[in-house]
Amino acid sequence: MMNDVLLNFSAGAIEVVVPLLIYRLYAKRKETRVFLLSAIGAVMPLLLVHSAVSLLFIVGLHADIIFPFYALWGKNIALYLGLLLVGLGVGFAFFRRASAMRAFWVGAIAASLICTVVLAVQVIVRS
Repeated sequence: MMNDVLLNFSAGAIEVVVPLLIYRLYAKRKETRVFLLSAIGAVMPLLLVHSAVSLLFIVGLHADIIFPFYALWGKNIALYLGLLLVGLGVGFAFFRRASAMRAFWVGAIAASLICTVVLAVQVIVRS
């Protein structure tokens, strides 16, 4: 059975390595840019939250940031992988029909809309 430290470390490694791998593939193969940029666009909001929490943890401005920093990686891995799949799906749908920046923004907007719908469904179900 996995303990919390190993789970958080492996989830954090996945969340850091996947964008670097996508960037490496993006830089290497020009024909897959639309496909990969939509995936990066889909996970970009989550990566920005991760970056902000990590920066606050490293700088140490808030004493209460320890729990969110350690809980962030393990709790968000399912959301991260789901958004990555949404971005890849959007990239597959727009493959070779859109510019690279349009694919990035469509991936980001699609992921945000799906998160909004999921949160709305949770609120409706709980009430």
